[in-house]
Amino acid sequence: MRLVTAWKHSSSSPSQDPKYPTEPNHEFFEGFPARYWLPAFFFPQAFLITVLQDYGRSQGISTDALTFTHHVISDTTDVKDKEFSIIIQKKLNIVRRAFKGTDPTHVGVHIFGLFIEGARWNHKEKILEDSLPCEICCDFPEIYFLPTKISTERSTVSKQTEPELYTFECPVYQTPERSSILTAAGLSSNFLTSVYLSTKKPPSHWITMQVALLCEENEK
Repeated sequence: MRLVTAWKHSSSSPSQDPKYPTEPNHEFFEGFPARYWLPAFFFPQAFLITVLQDYGRSQGISTDALTFTHHVISDTTDVKDKEFSIIIQKKLNIVRRAFKGTDPTHVGVHIFGLFIEGARWNHKEKILEDSLPCEICCDFPEIYFLPTKISTERSTVSKQTEPELYTFECPVYQTPERSSILTAAGLSSNFLTSVYLSTKKPPSHWITMQVALLCEENEK
């Protein structure tokens, strides 16, 4: 699906004809978004399956033989985005961020807008760490979902470059409640997928801490 969006940066003067907008006052984006705001989807599971299907058709691979490898993009925070404090501007930034630097190849997808509960992400070391004091839920960086053959993924996991690092299979939920029921299609109504995150602590530690990625921030 190709998406198109446009908006004005500033209001035009009365002398200007709205039928013929000038280029400096408008931004126009066309094509596949470079990044996707996952919480905006009504049914994110279908979107992720479609990504695998799209890649499988282009490569002649069955969808059942594909999975995702995950790469956390730590340095994705734009300095200009921090300057916006108005809610309307923040909504416009979501669209701007999604279409910033469209990629014609669009192999895999970049996901943003998730929150992590029970832990935090160390941007410098690129590993999962314990939450800061009095911090329950915080923003999580952008994640690159790359479709990969299952056989290739297994061989990659077995060859870890740093033996001291573990891999935690972090669940992704649509709501903080984490409860779910099966839909008519046989998919969970709340559990979306799992993201593999690097950590220096064993996975059992994060399971005990009930760490999960959420599409909605837990404000309790």
